[in-house]
Amino acid sequence: TTTMPHRLEVFYTERGASGSTCWMQYTLPNAVSVPVSDLPTDPEQSLRIEKKVEGNLEIDPEMEYTFSIILTGNMNEEFQANRYDSAGKLLGNHTVSCTSETRFKLKAGEYLIVEELPERAGFELKELLDGEEYDAIRDSCYTTIDITTTKDGVSETQTVEGTSAGTNLGGGSIAVTVTNGFNFELPETGGNGTLLYTLTGALLPAVTGGLWYRKRKSRGEGAVD
Repeated sequence: TTTMPHRLEVFYTERGASGSTCWMQYTLPNAVSVPVSDLPTDPEQSLRIEKKVEGNLEIDPEMEYTFSIILTGNMNEEFQANRYDSAGKLLGNHTVSCTSETRFKLKAGEYLIVEELPERAGFELKELLDGEEYDAIRDSCYTTIDITTTKDGVSETQTVEGTSAGTNLGGGSIAVTVTNGFNFELPETGGNGTLLYTLTGALLPAVTGGLWYRKRKSRGEGAVD
């Protein structure tokens, strides 16, 4: 058998400056195979929305808080949003999009995750505290929204006061924490506080004793022989 060198020339066209998805694979005898890399895809981001409750006013832990969300970024696709409890158990799912508002509920400690969002995606989120179930707590509630963006291993957080917020993912993943604080007012340090009640309690025995003595004296029972 005579072995001779061979030369293989390949001509192909490139699709342009935006990047190529062209790839070729050849089967040659006695050649070493090289695995084909995954085809390039658009980077994918995720959006996580978590509910948190704090403060010195006790709130029913089973209470559900209602939110509305709509995606931005001029996208025609629909995306699945999964709801989880604080232990990571899947509770259900919703569909979110740019074309219509989606409403969902979360209890304290629960969270919603939307995955596989494209880089151009954004969102507008609002907590809805206008239902009758919030009448008893609305006046004692304040709301803050923390938005943490993570891109290339670097995280940045911005805090918004109020019940609505939104931003673009911009090539990163976003974690949103919506916190409701419920508080009742405590006496100010150095103020009157409970002093009035303390003084009233201390004077009550003296007043009662004085009235008893006057009553006995008026009957002659308190005269000294």
